[in-house]
Amino acid sequence: MAALELTKDITQEAFIKAVIHGPRLHSDDNIPGWIKWVARNTAIDFLRKWNNGHQIVGYIYDSTYTTCQNEVSVASEVETKVKFELLHLALSELKSDYKILLLLFYLCGKSYREISNELNLRESVVSQRLARARKKLLQHFLKK
Repeated sequence: MAALELTKDITQEAFIKAVIHGPRLHSDDNIPGWIKWVARNTAIDFLRKWNNGHQIVGYIYDSTYTTCQNEVSVASEVETKVKFELLHLALSELKSDYKILLLLFYLCGKSYREISNELNLRESVVSQRLARARKKLLQHFLKK
């Protein structure tokens, strides 16, 4: 059970108590204060049931830590996805020669020698064009 579920359970239990005992109130003067009092006492009762709160504090800390880790994970996934989309957009704006070299080198994992043999270019030309392609890609990427 996560901390959010515990909170929902305590809130629901406080609501049920308020509904059951509400008609017995003698006065309508301070209903919001009375509801807060019921909710507070319900939470305290729940903490007492859990061994004076020692177990629940550790549990809430653990579940909150896990929730935060999940949120960080989701945030980093979204950030990675946005960067990936920007990279593809920047790649699409490059000349086809540069794009082919970058794809062969980074996606296919080919060496300068393999690329030079495949494209019938000297290794020095491949090296120079890859350097230019990286520079252009960085410029396009930073514009985004």
